[in-house]
Amino acid sequence: MADYSTDSGVATPGQTGVGVASNGMSGGAIRNGGASEMIDQTLKIGSTVTSVYTSSSTAAKGVLVSPESIEISNTGGAGAQVLMRLSYWTDGSTVGTAQYLQFLIGEGETVNFPMSRVIISQDADTMYNGTELAQAAPNSNMYVDSTVDSNDGTGDDITGSASVTNLILESDNDTNFFHVGDLIRVNNEIMEVTAVGDDSDAANTNLTVIRGTHGSTAASDHADDAAIRFPFFNAYHNFTAATGGYDVPQTDNDGKFKAMNFFGYGRASTLHGSGILPGSVSFKFYNAGYQELGLSGITPGTNTGLTAGTTYQFDINVDGAGDYDVQFTVDANNTNWGGRNGVLSKIQQVFNDAYYASGNLFEKKVTVGIVNGDVRFTSGQCLSSSSIALTDSSGASTDVWGVGRFPTVAKLATAIAAKLPDDTIDTAQTGESMVNQSVFMFDDGKGRLVGMGTGTINYETGAIDFTSKPNAEFVVSARYGSVMTGKVTIRSFNTVGDISVRSLSNKLDTMINIKVKGYPLVK
Repeated sequence: MADYSTDSGVATPGQTGVGVASNGMSGGAIRNGGASEMIDQTLKIGSTVTSVYTSSSTAAKGVLVSPESIEISNTGGAGAQVLMRLSYWTDGSTVGTAQYLQFLIGEGETVNFPMSRVIISQDADTMYNGTELAQAAPNSNMYVDSTVDSNDGTGDDITGSASVTNLILESDNDTNFFHVGDLIRVNNEIMEVTAVGDDSDAANTNLTVIRGTHGSTAASDHADDAAIRFPFFNAYHNFTAATGGYDVPQTDNDGKFKAMNFFGYGRASTLHGSGILPGSVSFKFYNAGYQELGLSGITPGTNTGLTAGTTYQFDINVDGAGDYDVQFTVDANNTNWGGRNGVLSKIQQVFNDAYYASGNLFEKKVTVGIVNGDVRFTSGQCLSSSSIALTDSSGASTDVWGVGRFPTVAKLATAIAAKLPDDTIDTAQTGESMVNQSVFMFDDGKGRLVGMGTGTINYETGAIDFTSKPNAEFVVSARYGSVMTGKVTIRSFNTVGDISVRSLSNKLDTMINIKVKGYPLVK
């Protein structure tokens, strides 16, 4: 029997849900990893039309807020006819009068039908999959304008106040742009949205916020018509480098990144124009800049030709931060490139120490090692600005260039700046191009990010949270802004509205089992 008292999540009041028709049916709530749940019921169906499923716009017990799929099984003694109400779209932005799908289901047959983003369309050759975003770099400001402005509520809002938590919006339907959990930016203040008004009147066209989050300061200088922005700094940190964050959208030292929107894309004043298209999302991360010495055949056991016990020096510029004078002393017992206390380990130790000390390598990672028989210096930041430049030193110690196996500066290999990996690679066997899948992080259509990283994406809000390459910038691809994107609800006109069934026999009843899967049941 139905038990909707399980810890199954709570729908937001006013949120669209999907529920069982009120006709005496019982359902079962089945947990599935704390996410997807199911209403499972069997009904006796006669020759009159019986409603077995109906959508709902009111949260209630037994309501599936976001339906995924339905399974209809005829377990009785007669064939049945099924009638489904679907939204009819005349183009990508216009919904018309509802249409109905009818089909028969014989005794012992089962039909599985998608509930997630299913519509009827007029166009034969156009799929309503929204606007394409192709490998776009997030705005370097780390925010975009939501197009919504604040409104002066004559003392009842943030205008002129550093403490009031009521942010009144300027126009009707402006609340549709925002969700609980959003971060917003007004001037240089970051706020967290804790409640969204119902847009019933001017006073309720509002947001309730937490003031001055993520290293920002609650300000009293916000004026009427202040722009409300969608920020997408790395929310694991503060919102600027000056406050303990970063100056560009990037992963941190642990490869983590979080934002409460998808870089400002997929927000709109209408529900059907909001959100991100499942299965369309991909990320590609920058490769770090590097420079090699221009050698060949180098192994860890190759002798450098440097003198034991001698101190050498050279300059390195990492990511354009300015020259850093590298001084290292060759071990008395090991003049090889590799091995315990080898030359490369001596140089690497200088880099490691400099990371924590004031100077041009402060919090700048850099590594040195042997790659394909050459010695390579690589930036530890996979940023679009990542670079390495090796030059002469003006210090007092012996310049290493032109000594032993170290070439002169003029003979160094050309420095390679940071770049995005190629989308395709040629196969060795056939020479044909194939997608370079290993360099992408992409979504699986079910809210998970996989591939070159792991994480989650919310298709309604665009919120992302993932772990991938450390200290990396990225470009993003997706589709957004159509009836097929975002949240699955009857209010968005992108799911099955109602289902009715009748027995095809005037003499025999039949039994219909209905299993509706979705997210989540209300307590």
